[in-house]
Amino acid sequence: MLTATVGAAPAPASTLAVDGVTLSAPQWVYYKRFTDPARVSPPITATPVGGTAPYSYRWEKTGGDSLMAATAPSSATTGFRRSLPHNVTTVVTAYFRAVVSDSTGSVAYSAAIPVTFEYENGD
Repeated sequence: MLTATVGAAPAPASTLAVDGVTLSAPQWVYYKRFTDPARVSPPITATPVGGTAPYSYRWEKTGGDSLMAATAPSSATTGFRRSLPHNVTTVVTAYFRAVVSDSTGSVAYSAAIPVTFEYENGD
């Protein structure tokens, strides 16, 4: 049986582990066709579920194109980069996930999302 005394200090909250990580979008795409302006997805943001702040973030490549990288690899929000040839039509994809650690050392991983760069040459 639990009892409480009026005016007593509340019991300390228990420490919760990071239960997961949600991402702001299911994919990220860069698309450039001929001389048209490039269409680029907005940056992806990782949001931890549960855990104890402050959090640290790391974007981890899980497969695919080896030349692709996160533009802000230790931030909650990132875009992606890759050098593309300008005389060749090419499509390259890599897969990234967010790795989030909380102040207690608990770690959670997001689902991996596809990151695609597509360049169409007019020749």
